[in-house]
Amino acid sequence: MKPPNFKYVSPYSLEEILEIIYQEQEECKILSGGQSLIAMLNMRLIYPSILLDIKHINSLNNIVNNDSGLTIEANVTQQELLESDYLLKANPLLNKVLPWVGHYQTRSKGTVCGSIAHSDPSSELPLCLNMLDGSVNLVSKKERRTVKAKDFQVGMLSTLCKPYEIIESVFFPYDKDIQKVAFSEFSFRKGDFSIVSVGIIRKKYKIIIGVTGLQETPYVEDIPILKKNEIEDYLYDLSNKFIGFDDHISSFNYKRVLFRNIAKKTIYEVIDA
Repeated sequence: MKPPNFKYVSPYSLEEILEIIYQEQEECKILSGGQSLIAMLNMRLIYPSILLDIKHINSLNNIVNNDSGLTIEANVTQQELLESDYLLKANPLLNKVLPWVGHYQTRSKGTVCGSIAHSDPSSELPLCLNMLDGSVNLVSKKERRTVKAKDFQVGMLSTLCKPYEIIESVFFPYDKDIQKVAFSEFSFRKGDFSIVSVGIIRKKYKIIIGVTGLQETPYVEDIPILKKNEIEDYLYDLSNKFIGFDDHISSFNYKRVLFRNIAKKTIYEVIDA
């Protein structure tokens, strides 16, 4: 299919973008990597009057690494972040997860902030941001504000970003207490959308488990360090907390069973640390 008619604008300054959004609001869509947006346009799931391409705004091209964490600005692609020299030391979870995000071609176009903005329930990067207690930095013509990741995504493809705001950057905190991380997901082909993803962070006295695919937003929970004979019972109880639905790919009961198998293997990776 072909996309609906729209006006294409590619400003060279953030101020110009914010002025257009403030005037047009719900008529606008922001284009950066476009890996999700273009598909939605082609399927005519959205009908913007104006498409605002931010690729020429050089002030949004930076990765800032300091003692507090990583700030990823709106034009930074997933592949650029993956190839950065300090990613493994600064954020071992992101380093583990990014190779699972699509494939090289999509990562070379798709942006980190774009994935957070799109907020697909199966997406890996919103899960990481939640597990690391990160935040989203929003900017509009009148103000800047920061929203915690756990509050930002409110439903399937739905966030607290207002029609006159854009994501300027996202922040992944550095956590010196992380001892080990693990991540697994299942999809029918490498690079496809995941059906279920499980991330684990091991700290000294607790484990953080994160799950996608079983509800409309990432699920994150802190639990004590489990003994091996406790893991299956915990995962069985957790899987029954989720209230999901069947889709064209699989039944929800299948996803529950899949989650328990993936999560067991993933937790074992950090329990054996």
